[in-house]
Amino acid sequence: MYLQPRIAPFWTAFKEEFKARIHYEIDSRRIIKPVHILRNIQLLVFNWFTSKKLRCEPSTPNFQDILERFSLQIYTIPTLPTALYQLINPRPRFPPPGPSVTTGTTTPPTAISDDASMQSAVSALTGHTTATHTTFQSRYGTPVPNPAPDATLQALLPSTVRIKELLGSDDAPKNEAGSPISLSYHLKGLCFSRCRRKVDHDRTLTTTDKTTLSNWVIDTLAKRRAAGAIPP
Repeated sequence: MYLQPRIAPFWTAFKEEFKARIHYEIDSRRIIKPVHILRNIQLLVFNWFTSKKLRCEPSTPNFQDILERFSLQIYTIPTLPTALYQLINPRPRFPPPGPSVTTGTTTPPTAISDDASMQSAVSALTGHTTATHTTFQSRYGTPVPNPAPDATLQALLPSTVRIKELLGSDDAPKNEAGSPISLSYHLKGLCFSRCRRKVDHDRTLTTTDKTTLSNWVIDTLAKRRAAGAIPP
């Protein structure tokens, strides 16, 4: 009732001015989804009612500002709760791993680190000599497996996408303590003792941390796919 007069100009502007632009963003670029716009509106309304509840004079919500940000190319995708992310980005169900076969030969674990230079080193491990393995470990330290990996987080990253490809030139997201999250440790379940983000190995992710990482992975995957950096 109170906010209805503010919603009407929003829909008018959408239909008459911004419809084509938003359709391009949603249907062609496929980074922004309708739920992001609805989430923006929800947050504005929630903020307005919260101010009313606290008996403070709320600022008038400017719903049309959401649309104008598209034209100015400064639109920021809002953070969605993990449950909503799972609805708009369903993850494939992976079959359980089959029984391991013991061959009498121990193969060094293959991991993908956050460090771009470690990518090639890890790839070189398979099929190489013990001397290569020793040199690798002396440079990057010893393997550090995640003792309690989160299956939901690990399922977010397709096995065909490397950490280096996901990260690109971006910075890793930060946890609540303000430290960068070790992507290999949490998304692949294995990292190394000399990782640049090894401080994150000693900290259990909070619910907020998991939401932050989940949202970042899904957003970044969409961005990389739209740019053609990784397969769709």
